[in-house]
Amino acid sequence: AYGHDMDTDTNPMAAGLDFALAWETSFIGRDALQPLRDAQPSTTVATVIFEDGEAWPLGNEPIYMGDRIVGQTTSAAYGHRVGRAVAVAMVEQGASEAEVSVDIAGTRFAAKTQTAAAFDPEGARIRSF
Repeated sequence: AYGHDMDTDTNPMAAGLDFALAWETSFIGRDALQPLRDAQPSTTVATVIFEDGEAWPLGNEPIYMGDRIVGQTTSAAYGHRVGRAVAVAMVEQGASEAEVSVDIAGTRFAAKTQTAAAFDPEGARIRSF
């Protein structure tokens, strides 16, 4: 959602949307994005899946690996298909596929981050129709 999960400070490479850019064509912003194309972004958008069913994130919670903050949630909701809370977050590259904890109102909840969707990350279900 523009303004929560992404904004003007997020480039398509950090958001994982560079596949949608038509680099062979001319588009507004292409010249500004070209230097970023081959560089590894320092942050990325990730899915956060909580281990504890009592976790109720709202967004803007800090994400920790050990005692170091590596990102923050940007939005969150209950994932009915996965049966627990999920969030979208902006995290450092090294935390995009990791065991983390999220501080919600002073309590840390265990979670996992991944760059794939929380439900059917391989897309097998949608391809079966």
